[in-house]
Amino acid sequence: MHALRGVDLDVYRAELMMIVGPSGCGKTTFVSIVSALMEPDGGVCEVFGHDVPHLSEKAKTLFRRYDIGFVFQAFNLLPALTAQENVAVPLLVQGIARKEAMKRAAEALVSVGQSDRHGALPSQLSGGQKQRVAIARAMVHRPKLIICDEPTSNLDHATGHMVMELLKNLTEKSGTTLIVVTHDNRIFDFADRIAHMDDGRILNVEIIHPKKRNP
Repeated sequence: MHALRGVDLDVYRAELMMIVGPSGCGKTTFVSIVSALMEPDGGVCEVFGHDVPHLSEKAKTLFRRYDIGFVFQAFNLLPALTAQENVAVPLLVQGIARKEAMKRAAEALVSVGQSDRHGALPSQLSGGQKQRVAIARAMVHRPKLIICDEPTSNLDHATGHMVMELLKNLTEKSGTTLIVVTHDNRIFDFADRIAHMDDGRILNVEIIHPKKRNP
């Protein structure tokens, strides 16, 4: 089984790139290789100057810990932790003192409009609130790249647009690069470019909002 059959794609700094295509076309495999979660059988994958497939396991762990943020379809919040504690997890993993991590987590929650929910458990949050907390967790350690796997598929139209506005603001305010895997055509207009995939290949790249490129 060849999940990818010759993907050739450049993603630029401070860009919101969407990867779209039918289930099983290779989208998840592609972003798993970019984020050093899977190893390709061949080819080149360079991210921020790192030859990702050839990094040592320790270097891959550090790469994900400092350079990558993740937003998942199912939120993946730890049920026993409050919203603030969930957001603080990436900082604690980096070895940052708990007091400082909690302070920065609180600031991140403010930035996504959830300052009044910092003490709530995930079970006490709506789907939209959970996704906002997940975005705060993804951005709290100031990664260069955030990878989003179907970030709006479990949300209603209005909430999904609210979440995408938050993500779009990240690229504009902090220069973070976003790769968003999605089937949700309601959010396509938020992309700078859309890479259409099928059968393990990039068929074409559609420009939605032309902008100056920073490779």
